Amino acid sequence: MTRRLIALGAAGVTTLLAITLIGWVVFSGVTAPDPVAPIIDDLGPAPDIGEIHPGISATQAERVIDNAQDGQLTWMDPDDEDRVASIIEYETLEPQPAGRMRIELPRAWMYTIGGMTIYVRADSASWQQPPGSNQPESGRFIGDVEIHVMEGRHEPGAGGLRDEDRLALVRLDSLSFDFVLGEVQTDSKVSVEAPGIDASFNGLKAIIDEANNRLASLRTGEGGRVQVTPTDFRERASSESEADRRSGAGDGESGGAPVEDMYALLLSDDVLVDVDGSTLNADRLEVWARLLDGRLHPDAIAPLATDQAGDTTDGGSGSSNRASSSSAPQSGLLTWSGRIEIRRLDQSPDELSTQHLAGRFSSPNTGSVLISDAETGASVRCLNVTHGFTSAVFSIAGRGSAGVNLTIPDLAEAIVSGIEVDLRTGIGEMPGPGVVTAVGNAAGENALRGAIPAPELSWQERCDLVFKTSAGSIDFSAPDVLKEAMFQGEVLGRYEQMTVRSDFVRAILKPSRVSEQPTLSRIVLDGDIKADAGEDGRLTATRLDVHFSEVGADATLTPTLVTAEGRVRGSRGGSSLRAELAEAQLHRDAQGEIALSTFKADSDVVVTHDSGVEAFADSLRLDMNERLASLRGAPAQIRMEGGVLMAALMEFDEETRVLTINAPGEIQYSDLKQNSLGYTSAGMTWTGSLRYDDTTGLAEFLGDCIATATANELIRDTARGQRMVVQLTPDLTVEAKSGEDDRRAELLGVSLFGMSDELDDPAPAVIESRRYVVDVNAASGLRLSRLVYLEGPSVETDAATNTVTIPGAGQMLLEDRTNPSEEARRATVSLKGTTLFEWDGDVTMRRGEGKILMRRRVRLRQKPPGAEEVAQLECERLEATIGGIPSIDGSSEDDPPSLLGVDCSGAVYMALGERQLIADGLHYDRLQGLAEATAAPGNIVMLFEPTQGIPLSGSVLRWDLVRDRIEWFDAGETTFGR
Repeated sequence: MTRRLIALGAAGVTTLLAITLIGWVVFSGVTAPDPVAPIIDDLGPAPDIGEIHPGISATQAERVIDNAQDGQLTWMDPDDEDRVASIIEYETLEPQPAGRMRIELPRAWMYTIGGMTIYVRADSASWQQPPGSNQPESGRFIGDVEIHVMEGRHEPGAGGLRDEDRLALVRLDSLSFDFVLGEVQTDSKVSVEAPGIDASFNGLKAIIDEANNRLASLRTGEGGRVQVTPTDFRERASSESEADRRSGAGDGESGGAPVEDMYALLLSDDVLVDVDGSTLNADRLEVWARLLDGRLHPDAIAPLATDQAGDTTDGGSGSSNRASSSSAPQSGLLTWSGRIEIRRLDQSPDELSTQHLAGRFSSPNTGSVLISDAETGASVRCLNVTHGFTSAVFSIAGRGSAGVNLTIPDLAEAIVSGIEVDLRTGIGEMPGPGVVTAVGNAAGENALRGAIPAPELSWQERCDLVFKTSAGSIDFSAPDVLKEAMFQGEVLGRYEQMTVRSDFVRAILKPSRVSEQPTLSRIVLDGDIKADAGEDGRLTATRLDVHFSEVGADATLTPTLVTAEGRVRGSRGGSSLRAELAEAQLHRDAQGEIALSTFKADSDVVVTHDSGVEAFADSLRLDMNERLASLRGAPAQIRMEGGVLMAALMEFDEETRVLTINAPGEIQYSDLKQNSLGYTSAGMTWTGSLRYDDTTGLAEFLGDCIATATANELIRDTARGQRMVVQLTPDLTVEAKSGEDDRRAELLGVSLFGMSDELDDPAPAVIESRRYVVDVNAASGLRLSRLVYLEGPSVETDAATNTVTIPGAGQMLLEDRTNPSEEARRATVSLKGTTLFEWDGDVTMRRGEGKILMRRRVRLRQKPPGAEEVAQLECERLEATIGGIPSIDGSSEDDPPSLLGVDCSGAVYMALGERQLIADGLHYDRLQGLAEATAAPGNIVMLFEPTQGIPLSGSVLRWDLVRDRIEWFDAGETTFGR
């Protein structure tokens, strides 16, 4: 549409300019300078005076005869006696009464000072030449009058008139002139032919400023037409301009400063321009021209190459002036019902302040200029259309708030204050506010039914346009002739339920693969951007860049890449995103809906889910095709339900619902209000990796794994290992999607693994429980009160059975540093202090019962506080009952971790002080203070006393550790020791 609009204006104004120039040349050429008798060396035989009409005096006849020779009259320039001003050939010359002269078949050759030749022929001519005058006073050419305007000097003769030299041909029935009044006129129809121009109008009257040898004014009768072929016209204009430069045109009529004249042309009433079905209707057309020595300035018309058959700026062999039959206008028609008026101006008008040639269409009567295109149905209503030929600036102006109204069926309607385009640079602007609204098919079915508003774009300050150029001007043949549009000042876009506000919007276009109109390639928004799509979300940023592609067989326009920068804030429902940079790749799914392919967010990324989960990272990546999500940071964090997960890299596979962290990380829970162990906070660190499968609820930590848990500052539990496997409630995501949002993850089991003994630096799995008391004398203000230390190659817990298993050699240390009352000390045998268990086999701990089963070379060492002796116990199997160890079901921790009793079997050895005992079985009850040793059938219990020379023996030994009393039971007999 833009190409047609500009072509309409340019062709119409250029056509009328051509008429103006032709008219001036014709009429100024007819008013040649006063003729004088030439200096003729050979006059030839004198004519017969008797044949001269008796109405003419002898003196006059003699003057005519003096200027005539062989059917030819010659006049010289009175200001330059060596220059021939004109030559008139004739068939017959007949003087008439009263100073009149009649000529049959006249052929006049008139030479302008500007270097042009005006050739006039007619069936006959007559003029009035007063007595004593050297030139005709008035006259008339009659019958098939032809006026040929030619570049350069052409002499009479067979080769003097060549079509290729002709600039214009004017035909009319008669032409009258009156040198006294300075008038040239005709009442007949006038037709003008020139390269690219075929014009006609009814009659004319021209006033000649004889003193200055200039056209003063010209006026035609009513009605006329001009047919323009743009390519022919531009080729002629280009050649004339080049010829002017070569010949030094504009150097002045006598070699001095050029003589400047300014003219204004007015063409009125029902002005119509038709270019290939595109029309322009106006009340009037005005043209202003600056002439140098009767010619247009060499730079009056900026060279344009608007017929390109393609972009040739790449230096290829294509010509930038080739015509494109499919895109360039083939012809244009200009018609009008009023008159043509041309007048010479005494002062330079504003229109020529920056131009040598300018034209304007306007409609002071009807109030608007209408431009329309029959093929597309597009139209423009405006106040006026102006074209500066020198600057190649084309403009369409509006009036007040009405502005310029542009309508393109099934595409858009626009209201702008005006449009101005530089045809050479391809830069255009629309100053002031404007609005573009989608209509018809472009608006969409819902908008047509009134269900939603039609898409709309408005701005308050200005719009700038960039057109494609080639060979130095706009390439109107290109399908993407409009390359860019930039909008400034409170830009507001509306599409369906979405609104977008910004300070600046830049739209970049490209050729469509299915349409002659360009399609959207990219949109860039800058400034305070606010996008609101209602339930579909909101977005704010300082820069937004959207790339578009034509997708599918129907080339559906689809946003494919969206980049947001600067304080990016997005929200949808209860979820939100914050970042400094975000990028989304989009596509159309099988249902034709726009869907997300990949998403990236960088720098200070914060994601909040409506479930309360928050993510903090330096970068976020989503791949919807692979259904992968990743977070990077230093570290990245995920917060939920009082817990935080931290690592440099986290990846989540939505398809398999597996979280993978191939980097050191940390988990911290600070508000454990509901948990099976009664902790208020817990943490986990690792140096290797983490893999969590939400489907199975299985989490595996690798590297130096350390888990900590506290109830307060006095209670601290720790687990360390090289690998930790945690079993949680499986399928939490599935359950949450089904509506069980209040379901929490429960700990089902933990397996802790140490470093293999086969390595050079083995490291066991360790579980440690510490209890502190406040001590103002301690450096930290706290003093260790109780300690449970457990290590082995691995430690496995099962919440369902409430058991802990160590399948390998290890040890357990119980440390009790409490200060019981004196009464408590007397009531039981004190095992406070340090208790150490070691084993070579394995351990099973039933935490709910406080039972620990140790197998294979089990060793127990116990040292009370302040004691020098250490109690020792060895066996192959030991089952201990320990109090004060927290259980999974939340047992009380009021009691210290202490040994309540043991049951030993298999090669039992016990040493207490200097006493030693060997048996097959041993049972110890701490509350009663009794130890009972037994022997297997056929074996005996042996006790080594330091006061006895030989060991004591029996089947059963009962040792009262409170009273230090020993009893033997053997085959129904009882023996008492010391």
